[in-house]
Amino acid sequence: MEKGIEIKFFGQLTDVVGTASLQIPWFPDTEQAVQAVLQQFPALKEYTFALALDNKMISTSQPVLEAQTLAFLPPFSGG
Repeated sequence: MEKGIEIKFFGQLTDVVGTASLQIPWFPDTEQAVQAVLQQFPALKEYTFALALDNKMISTSQPVLEAQTLAFLPPFSGG
């Protein structure tokens, strides 16, 4: 079976890409995975988003293991 990464989108980002989730080929780190997604969906470059890898927020590039999930999260507001 081919390695892959599940990509999930939330909020307005789902509308931008037209789906809530998709599979992409495996990349060794989150930076390369994000670049691949931005190449596939250039409209995402206009939006601010946070990233979570397997439900943990990340702020820098992280190594990606086979079958992990990378989530694109819209900005949060709260109180």
